[in-house]
Amino acid sequence: MLQTMESLLIGGLAAWLGADAVGFYSPPPNDRSLIDRERRERRLVIPCYSLFEAWIQPLSSLNGKLFFPVIDFIDRGDAEIHPFTAAEFIAICELKSLLCGVSTALVMHGFLQSDMRASFFWGAVVCAAVFWMLLSNALRRCRLVANKIRSRLPFTVELIALLMESGGADILEAVRTAAIENEGHPMGRRLNQLVVAESHGVEFSEALREWSDKYKDDDVIEFAFAVRTSLKRGTPLEETLRALSQQFQQRRLQRLERAAEECKVHITWPGMLVLMACLLIVAAPFILAARDVLGW
Repeated sequence: MLQTMESLLIGGLAAWLGADAVGFYSPPPNDRSLIDRERRERRLVIPCYSLFEAWIQPLSSLNGKLFFPVIDFIDRGDAEIHPFTAAEFIAICELKSLLCGVSTALVMHGFLQSDMRASFFWGAVVCAAVFWMLLSNALRRCRLVANKIRSRLPFTVELIALLMESGGADILEAVRTAAIENEGHPMGRRLNQLVVAESHGVEFSEALREWSDKYKDDDVIEFAFAVRTSLKRGTPLEETLRALSQQFQQRRLQRLERAAEECKVHITWPGMLVLMACLLIVAAPFILAARDVLGW
């Protein structure tokens, strides 16, 4: 009897493990698994991910160690790479550049009859160039988003202060209204993250702290710190927001002045090239006449 019970238990355990291995049994889904499943479905729409899904995860783990500063900058920059993480996005860039490099090497060796060394060299050059182009494009989008947010932040803070001074809204309602007014702008997406975090039960002060720690922008950190301090100490928040708005506006003007001064430096080399071209056009008849006289 005991041997029969042991055999039944062992058989049931083996059947359960086998069903689990082939996928007939799965644990009850939770919120995290549902979110991961939805993200995976959105990723599979992209052909590169659906073809090389097995390679992307190991590459993204390796990229987390090799490209940590770049990944941190992309995460803070909100480069619109969803549903991918920054490490997965870099892995996709690596695979695309590798495909371009291999295609270049095959074309040169098969159709242009180049030797293996030249084909491998130009394939490596194309691979590096494509990877640099894709990654630099993402970094450029991050810098563009950061500049847009810095430019819009003074006016958004002033809008929040006006809404609170009118007496019809608290800080959360003012932030929600500011997010609606900035819909379609990176500033609106970031403010909407505060509203979503608060709707999930996170305290507004804690949501502000997590929000500023995520993006690590000086102006955003200062805005979150000032609001949290005013909420903690009970000081008038409208006056704090007014002072912040003026300070951010002053910084915006200083950045514009600095950019204008940098443009004067950046225009030097193009100006020198244009000047050299004009000098060659003017001096070309004299050079040609000298060549005929001297017999060059």
